[in-house]
Amino acid sequence: MDGRAWWRVHGWIALILVIVPLTLSGAMLMWPEAIGRLTGASRFATSGAVLLPVDRYAQAARPVLGRGERIAAMMLPERRGAPVVVVATSVGTKGAGTVDIYLDPPTARVLEVAASDAGLVGFLRRVHSDLLVPGVGRSIVGFGGVLTMVLVVVGVVVWWPNSRRRQAGGGSVWLGYAAAVLIAAPLLVWSFSGVWISFAKPAPVSAQPMARPAQNLSVIVARAMAITPGAVRRIVWPTERNPDWTVGVATVAVKVADDSGSAVAAPARVSAGVAGRSILALHDGSGLGVVGRLVGFVAGLAPSMLMVGGIVSWRRRRRALAIRKR
Repeated sequence: MDGRAWWRVHGWIALILVIVPLTLSGAMLMWPEAIGRLTGASRFATSGAVLLPVDRYAQAARPVLGRGERIAAMMLPERRGAPVVVVATSVGTKGAGTVDIYLDPPTARVLEVAASDAGLVGFLRRVHSDLLVPGVGRSIVGFGGVLTMVLVVVGVVVWWPNSRRRQAGGGSVWLGYAAAVLIAAPLLVWSFSGVWISFAKPAPVSAQPMARPAQNLSVIVARAMAITPGAVRRIVWPTERNPDWTVGVATVAVKVADDSGSAVAAPARVSAGVAGRSILALHDGSGLGVVGRLVGFVAGLAPSMLMVGGIVSWRRRRRALAIRKR
């Protein structure tokens, strides 16, 4: 096997083992809720959209907490049919473990208790984050994103409709090239965001949430809504390191001190953390609408489709070459 053949082998290995799993899992993760519903997850068996006082959900979640687990956050549904999610964590010597408790909004009935990385969606997230290789997998994913960006740029240049291609295909060549560029552009953006996330400094292990906060949950929410009226979307419990509650009201984060109950809207400044969350929201589609997620889904499927097309084209050329040699 000559040097060129070895380069081809290495290229196919990189494509099949890194780029295809990353892009396919990324495409599927644009629709995590739909995947959960299709796989029959009981967490979506809600009975309505009417919300109870938030302290009812905390009370319903406590009996199912495991040993050493404490409530860390609560997410209220933004869409009809979605459950209330109470997040519990336990910080040990091996890091933080996270469990999601899904509750029926109108009744606070426990629908499902599962580790955050459980199920098909959890599996896809593990594939997408570290290719099921803890530790070094995160770096492999980052380099896979760099390789994807290089392939996208090289592909756009290599397949530029030159005179020979235009004569062979006519106007359809430009149409196909335009379609390829429309797919390449979002794929390049998502690859860049993936590289940024992979090589960003990992978040430190979270501090343990307070076992007995001084303020009642309903009081915290009332104080936050007095500052910024609107729908409460997210509540983050105070921790042993940070004694403030964080309440997401509409698009505003309100900090409420656990000791005094004083509330203040968080300053609207773009910090590294805010930028990171924005890039993450772009990458996983949570910050995009339906159209944006569809574009991300198609862009994620494109490398696998192009790989299949390339294999078919290669086999045809090999067959044609063999026929000419006879």
